[in-house]
Amino acid sequence: MKLNDFHIFCVRYSKRNELREWLNKNKIKTEIHYPIPPHRQEAMKDILLKNWPIADSIAETSLSLPISNGTKVSEVKKICKIIQDFPI
Repeated sequence: MKLNDFHIFCVRYSKRNELREWLNKNKIKTEIHYPIPPHRQEAMKDILLKNWPIADSIAETSLSLPISNGTKVSEVKKICKIIQDFPI
């Protein structure tokens, strides 16, 4: 697998918002893709009627790290190091 095989590199972490702040302070831009699970979206309110706790959990804990065709291995290592230094 190569870096340019990805268009989104998503991780899950229970303290997602805190990790996102940490990365931002270290000049690492992140995104939260799909922050609203399908069953909570207006278009699906009359279709997906029951609770979907796993979908809720995924929406609350997912964080997309930077990745693109131009991402270098050295940049990935830097991001990994900054994540390892995150004060848990």
